[in-house]
Amino acid sequence: MGVFSKYQTIEATCVDYVHPWSTSCADSSCSLFLHALQHSGRLYFTVYMLSLLMHRRIPSAQKLKNTLLGILQSTAFLTANAFIFSLSLCSLRALVGSFNFLSIAFVPSFIASLVAILVERPSRRNLLTLYVTNVASETLFRMAVWRKMVKPIPYGDVILFAFSIASMLHMYRSEHPNKDAIFSMLRVAIGPYEEYNKGGQDPDSPARELNRPQKAKGPLFECLESFLAPYHHLMNRLKRHPTCPHPSSCVGYTFKGGLRMFAVGYGLQFCMRVLLRAKRLMKSPSQIPGMLVDKKMFSLGLFLGGFPAIFRSVSCALRWIRNTDSPSHAIPAGLLAGLAFISYRDNSVALYAFWKLMEILYARAVARGLLPRLPGAGVLLYCTSTALLFHAAIWEPQNLRPSYWDFLQGISGGRLSCMSRDVLECFGLETKKNLEAILLKNKTDVTKFKF
Repeated sequence: MGVFSKYQTIEATCVDYVHPWSTSCADSSCSLFLHALQHSGRLYFTVYMLSLLMHRRIPSAQKLKNTLLGILQSTAFLTANAFIFSLSLCSLRALVGSFNFLSIAFVPSFIASLVAILVERPSRRNLLTLYVTNVASETLFRMAVWRKMVKPIPYGDVILFAFSIASMLHMYRSEHPNKDAIFSMLRVAIGPYEEYNKGGQDPDSPARELNRPQKAKGPLFECLESFLAPYHHLMNRLKRHPTCPHPSSCVGYTFKGGLRMFAVGYGLQFCMRVLLRAKRLMKSPSQIPGMLVDKKMFSLGLFLGGFPAIFRSVSCALRWIRNTDSPSHAIPAGLLAGLAFISYRDNSVALYAFWKLMEILYARAVARGLLPRLPGAGVLLYCTSTALLFHAAIWEPQNLRPSYWDFLQGISGGRLSCMSRDVLECFGLETKKNLEAILLKNKTDVTKFKF
C-alpha cells in the first residue's frame, strides 16, 4: 500500500472519472435519475406491500392512500440520494476545478444524503439512520482490519450480541420505554411474563392470558389439542416456583417458548428459501422434500428457539436457587441465551442489537438530564454514515458489506462499477485492483452495461 496525501488534488474531468460513458454531465445525471426512479419504485412498492400483508387484515381506503403516499415519498428519497450524488460530483468539480480525496465521494454523498433524508418521512428517519450506522460501523471495522490496525476477535459478533441483548433484557425486566420497537420484539420472543409490570401483578395469580376470552376452536385445532393432551397433562403436573410470573410449570414454560419460536424461525427460513428459489422449484418440485431437511434450514429456527428456551430456563433456575425474582437475573440469562446466536451468526443482527442499545442508553441519559439533546443529531449521523459508505464504495469496495455493494449497484444500474478508478491510483489504495477483484467475484461484466 503506497503512501499518499489526502490533500493531493486530481486534475481530472468529470468524463475521466464520474461518467466515462458520456461527455455530458446533464445526460449522465438524468439517465441515472430515470433508472434510480424505476428501481426505487419497485423496491419500495415491494416493501410497503409486504408491510400491508403482515397486518393480516383487509386495509381500509385511508390505509391504502397512506401506503401509496409512503411509496411515492420513499421513492423520492432514494432517487434524490442517487441523483444529487451524481449532480454534486460534477458541480463540485466545476466549482473547484479538480477533485481531492474527500470530494471524490464523501462530500458529494453527504450533500445528497442531507437533501434526501429531509424528503423522507420523519417517522422513517430513525430506522434509516440505525441501518446505515450499522453498515457504516461494520465498514469502518473492515477498513481497520484491512490496514492491519486491529485483528478480528473469534466469535466477536456473538460476544457483541450477547452483551447487547443481555443489557436490553435487563431493561425489559426493569422499567423501560414501552414504545420502543425492540421491546415489542422481546415481548414476542421472550413472552410477556418476564416483562416489567408497573402494576405489580401477583405472580401466583394465573396471569393475564388466562383471563382473555376464548376464541372458537376449529376441528383441526381440536384434533391437534387432543393429540397433545398427554403433553399438556405432564406439563401441568410439574411445578413452578412461587416467584415465577408464568402460569404453567417451569419446564412447560421453557419448552413452549422454545418450540414456538423454533417453528417461527423454521417457517421464515423456509419461506425465504422458497421465494429465492421460486423459478427453480417450479421447474423441479422434487427438490422441496430435500430442502425441508437441509441443515441450513434449521439455523434460524435454532437461534430463535434456543434464545427464549435458554433465557426462560436460566431465569426459572435462578428463581429456584435464590428463592426470589429479580431483574438482575436477566444479565446471566441474557448472556447465556445470546450464545444461541452461534447457530445463526449475522453481523447485521449483532450490530443492530449494539446500536439499538446505544440509542436507548442515550435516550435514557437525555431523559434524566445526564446528556444534552442534540438537535439534528440523527440527520447528521445518517449523512455521515451514508457518506462513509459511498466513500468506501469508490475507494475500498472490498471493505463494503457485499449486500450493500449489490444495493448500490442496483440503484445505479451498474454505473458505480463503471466509474473510472484509473484517476485514483495516485493515492496508493489499489482501488482499481480491488474493484476488479469484486467484479470477478460477483461475475460482473461491465462491458454489458449500456447507459
